[in-house]
Amino acid sequence: MGSLATTGAPERRALLRCYRTLYTEHPHALLPLETALPEELQYPARDLYRTVLTMILSVRMADSRLAPSLGKLFAGYPDFQSLNGVSQSQLHGILRAAGIVLNDPSRNGNGARLWGLLALYFGPWQQHVTEQHVDTLRSLQVRGFGDKVVRLLQAYCFGNAIVLPLDTPAFQTLQDYGFYGGWKLDQARCDVEDKLRGVCGVSLVDFHELLRFRGQAGHIQANCLTAKQRRIIIGWHAWRLLLPTHARPPTRTWVRQHLVQSAELAAALVHSVRPMLPRTSLSLPVAWSRVDL
Repeated sequence: MGSLATTGAPERRALLRCYRTLYTEHPHALLPLETALPEELQYPARDLYRTVLTMILSVRMADSRLAPSLGKLFAGYPDFQSLNGVSQSQLHGILRAAGIVLNDPSRNGNGARLWGLLALYFGPWQQHVTEQHVDTLRSLQVRGFGDKVVRLLQAYCFGNAIVLPLDTPAFQTLQDYGFYGGWKLDQARCDVEDKLRGVCGVSLVDFHELLRFRGQAGHIQANCLTAKQRRIIIGWHAWRLLLPTHARPPTRTWVRQHLVQSAELAAALVHSVRPMLPRTSLSLPVAWSRVDL
């Protein structure tokens, strides 16, 4: 890291200032951050299969496109067991049919990433996925599992509070603030982790979301959303609503109370997410059990 010290490394206080500025400017009433989600959407209530696949298939896919594709995938393949025994070419066909971007499936793209994980899941992992398993993906050199994807799994599947999943849009936002000029993304991620890990009042996964949202949506005015910003907010919520173990369509009332304090956006979100969620009879969370559509 020595030669990087003079090419844009911020001090801790500068990173904290960036975090607090973005936090203040973030539209919390339209898009709660990861640590502020209602209990029904937090990581302990998430279906592990759906959450793992969401994280590893999200690379280079906009949230507005990701959620409908995941909805199609989960409808036909609702759990790990449903993918047991498929060949690699069959798996790629399944992902393409759902609209998942494969990103060069022969190398490090989404297809290769999922294929590598399934081989471990149905092999040495004995049909389990734990954070300890996830942490070995880098040392095993499984295709497509670099630091970013491993940290996504650690943060969103297991609630690991000391990792930063920093992706390209989030990294670009840091650079827009004048930080990490000439650095590689993985080096910047480690530097932020070293400086902000354990700082009171700072969540690394929230910092990732603050940076990523700004990188995707730009500066936002809650009362004057652009069409793109509207799509981003709805898409971001949509994939989160796919993840709970009891993933059923929420009511507009629940959405306005817990996610989107906008009648128009709440109605649009419920309308968009309904076709993506299971129609089978499940035991529903009490807060989601009334339909007021």
